[in-house]
Amino acid sequence: MKNKFDLRELSKKPILRNDQALEFMNKMTDEEIIEYDKSVELLLDKRGVPEYFPDRNSARLSQNIDDEILYTILKQALDEKI
Repeated sequence: MKNKFDLRELSKKPILRNDQALEFMNKMTDEEIIEYDKSVELLLDKRGVPEYFPDRNSARLSQNIDDEILYTILKQALDEKI
């Protein structure tokens, strides 16, 4: 499943909030976070992750951390180009 959130574009946006644990999520509006959460849930469904604790929660956290790592790498690469 293609992630409709372009982490490259998020790296260019200003921080809008400080209530999320991950920097890339602090650059999203409430609506974008809702859409991001939906896309992660669809991805987990597609991967066949069971919808019960702890499997679903672990997979969700893992996906969020993966996205934060990718975001950080992209951000650093874009910063070095400037």
